[in-house]
Order: sequence, then structure tokens, then C-alpha cells
Amino acid sequence: MPTQVVLDAVARMVTPAPGRTEADLQTDVSLVLVAGDLDLGPDDVVKREVQVGDGTRRRIDVQLGHVVIETKNSLTNPHVMADAETQLHGYVSSLDLS
Repeated sequence: MPTQVVLDAVARMVTPAPGRTEADLQTDVSLVLVAGDLDLGPDDVVKREVQVGDGTRRRIDVQLGHVVIETKNSLTNPHVMADAETQLHGYVSSLDLS
């Protein structure tokens, strides 16, 4: 059963709010990953703004192991959704999964 902290974070993520930033979303995603009873081990660390390492200035918004998450304030615009999908594809392609 999720804790109230996790439920509150999820509610904030799915409810549009004026002034909400991508950093706010990253914080809530991180909170859900850490407090969401996912049976994480001591080496499972949630990282934010991870440099991709491909010579560009791109950064993964949230990463936990091989999981990468791109945050956007809204996905209602099809161009924003397409951009997020392209970003995720690039991030996953650049990861060293060995």
C-alpha cells in the first residue's frame, strides 16, 4: 500500500498547477521512486540531471539504474510529446548497458 507521501507526489504530478516546473516534477518522480516501496538496494540511487556523456550538454532528468525518465510540464502538445520521445531514445541509445 503506497504511503500518503507517495500518493501526494503522484497527485501533484498528474494535476496541472500554475508555476509548476520540470524541477518540481523531477523531485516528485524521485520521491515516488525512493519512497514507493520498490525494494531498492543500497546501491540503487535516484539521480537527477545526469550528463549523458556523449559530448553534448544533454541531461537525463531522472535516472535509476537503466531507467531514464524525461519530465515535461504537459504532454498535451503533440510536438512536446514527440520531442520527449526523441530525447528518451537518444538517452537510452547512449547508455552503457553492459
